[in-house]
Amino acid sequence: MLVWNVAATVAGGVSMTAFTLVVACAGGVASAGGKPDSAFHVDSNQSRNQVHYGVHTDQQCRPSGEEPAYNYWLRLGHVPATTRPLSFLQQVAYGFKAQRVRGDGRVELRLRALPERLFTIRAAPGPDGCKTETFVTIDGREAYLDKVFVFADEGIFLPDVRYIELYGHTNDGHATYEKISIKP
Repeated sequence: MLVWNVAATVAGGVSMTAFTLVVACAGGVASAGGKPDSAFHVDSNQSRNQVHYGVHTDQQCRPSGEEPAYNYWLRLGHVPATTRPLSFLQQVAYGFKAQRVRGDGRVELRLRALPERLFTIRAAPGPDGCKTETFVTIDGREAYLDKVFVFADEGIFLPDVRYIELYGHTNDGHATYEKISIKP
């Protein structure tokens, strides 16, 4: 598996690091005191493998520790699917730039790949354990994250990221969408 960490400039002059990815809200669920399987994940249009993000929680579904967010590979290309930790180099592309636990229990993340976007994960008790929701600003509005799709063409050494699409819905149920074109 190749890991890409490509510097790109988004329309409007915002600089960001991009790699071929799709981020989708997984609405993770785990037993109380466990870890939600996934609050959201990253898909690559180059392979079926995914990088998942979750939050370690206690019995009351509150984040455990000062840096409760974690990530791991879900290797869907294997039968049966397997998980494994990310390597040091993979953390450069898929890792955390920063994470912080707010007083109300929300976990705020900045990913190395999208440092301008603040991802907020909230875990709450549900009938089957802790349920997570991920929020992010889409087209200038706070939204529940449904998915983020990043399209890239094959490059000589690295993929050529063309655009990123963010999909979500607002608290009142309206769909929201943003397409971010990547300038070469």
